Amino acid sequence: MSRTALRRPKRPRQTRYQQLLRDPRWQKRRLEVLQRDRWTCQGCGATTKELQIHHRWYVPGGPWEAPMRALVTLCVGCHQKTRRRR
Repeated sequence: MSRTALRRPKRPRQTRYQQLLRDPRWQKRRLEVLQRDRWTCQGCGATTKELQIHHRWYVPGGPWEAPMRALVTLCVGCHQKTRRRR
């Protein structure tokens, strides 16, 4: 067998941003936004869909540095629509 046949398949590398989203400071901020928005999509009002936090604008530093008014809870569908408009 050749050496290349024995190598493990490469895993996709996490982006720096994905690593930042695992930071406990972001997890805390994310929870604060979800609680403020009552676990409800602010775009369509959904409560049973997967929810994400959208940054209306970014500030220097980690994603947790954004002021609360810059963060909003959106379901995946509304978040995708928001990204397409940019």
